[in-house]
Amino acid sequence: MLKWKSSAKPEIILERIQACRTLQSDGIHYSFESWPLDQNAPILETMLDFPEEILRDDWPSIVWKGISGVVGDLTKDSFIQSAKKAISVYGAKPNTRYDLLTTISIRKDTLPKNFSYDGCSVKFYREDFPKKYQSRSNLFNITPELVVEVPYNYARVVVQVVDKTAEKAFEQASRKLDVVRSIWNLLYNHIGSTQIGGKLRPINRIRLGSTHTVHMPAGEPASEQYWYEPNFSPTDPFIVENQDRFQSEVKNWLKFLAKSTYSDRITRALVLSVRALDEPDPNTSFIRLWTALEHLTSSEQADHQAIIRRCSFLSPDPERAALLLNHLRHYRNSSVHNGNQSTYAKRETYLLLNIFRDLVQFHLGTGSLFGSFAETNEMLDLSPNIDVLRKKLILIQRGIKYRTPRLSVTNRFTAP
Repeated sequence: MLKWKSSAKPEIILERIQACRTLQSDGIHYSFESWPLDQNAPILETMLDFPEEILRDDWPSIVWKGISGVVGDLTKDSFIQSAKKAISVYGAKPNTRYDLLTTISIRKDTLPKNFSYDGCSVKFYREDFPKKYQSRSNLFNITPELVVEVPYNYARVVVQVVDKTAEKAFEQASRKLDVVRSIWNLLYNHIGSTQIGGKLRPINRIRLGSTHTVHMPAGEPASEQYWYEPNFSPTDPFIVENQDRFQSEVKNWLKFLAKSTYSDRITRALVLSVRALDEPDPNTSFIRLWTALEHLTSSEQADHQAIIRRCSFLSPDPERAALLLNHLRHYRNSSVHNGNQSTYAKRETYLLLNIFRDLVQFHLGTGSLFGSFAETNEMLDLSPNIDVLRKKLILIQRGIKYRTPRLSVTNRFTAP
C-alpha cells in the first residue's frame, strides 16, 4: 500500500506545488507552472513507500497523477488518496503474456535445454528467432547507432512471462534471466588474475547481447522502444561441455532458492551480483559486488563489522577470513570515499567474489532451516570458536532446565 515514509515531511514540498497551480475555468482541472513543478515533484518520490509491484520508472507518473488528480487543497492526505486511485487503475490492467527476446554468450551449438521456473519459460534457439518475430529489426531503425552487432555464435533466447505492461514484463523477464545467469557465472567464472593494461573486460563469462525487445505472443512488438546494454562487450561464447550437469546445477540452486524463507532477499543479491560482474571496469564491479554482499549480510543499513563477522563465521579459517574482509573493506572505502582507482581492482574483485559465492551457497543450503533472514544472522553472529560455542550451549541447556516447569520450584539444581 502506498504511504508516506515515517521520516517524510511532504507538507513543505506540497505547499510549493500548491502555489504554482491555477484552477481552470471548469472548476475541476489545474494548470501548473512548469519550472517549480519540475523542481519539487521529484522530491516526493523518495518520501513515499511504493508497493513492490510499481516499477521505479513508474514513480514519476504516479506522483504526477497524485498531484494532478487532487481537487481542492493539495495536502499530504489528499495527495495519497489521489495517488492510490492512480495505482488502482494501474493494477486493474489485465495480465498478458509477453516475450522477451535477447541473445546470450553461450555457444549456440552447445545449448542447454529449455526450462521453466517461477512462472516463466526460457527457450534457446541455435539460429535466428522464430519468423513471427521478424519485425524486431524494425525497432532498431529509430537509433541504429546504439545497436552493436553480437557475435554470430551467440545463442538466441526467448523468455516468456505474464505481466500488465511491456515495461514490467521486461523488468520481470530480465530479472529472472539474470538469476539464472548469476548461478551459472558463480559456478563457472574463472579464478582470475590481476589485469594490468589492455582493454577492460567483465568477469562474467555468460553475458547478454547488446539489445533486448519485448513482443506479444503473435510476434509483433509490444512496445515501440527497445532496451540496450550501454557497456556491451563481445566475448567468446561459453561452451557447455556437460549439458546434463549444466542443467541440473541450475535446477538444484533454483529449487533451494524456492524453498528459502527469504528467497526474495537471495534473489535480489543474485541479480545485484551478476549485474556487478557484467561491468567492464573492475573498480565499479567491486563496489557493486560489495553492495550485493551487504544485501545478504545486513537487514537494513550496511554494518561492515557485521559483514566481517558473519562471512568469517563460514570460513574454515575465520581469523584469516576476518583479516581478508577487513582488507577488502578498506579497499572499498578508499574507492567510494576517496575516489581511488587501483590497477589491482580485478584481483580484489575475485577475492570478494569467492566470499560472495560461499555466502550464497550457505544461504541456499540452509535458508529453509531458519524462520527468517534475521534468525540466520543470529547464528552467523555466534563465535566461530568451537570451545566458546560448547560453553554457551551448556549455559543455554542450564537455562532451559531452570525455566522448565516442575512440580516443585525449589532445588532446580542439585548441588554437587
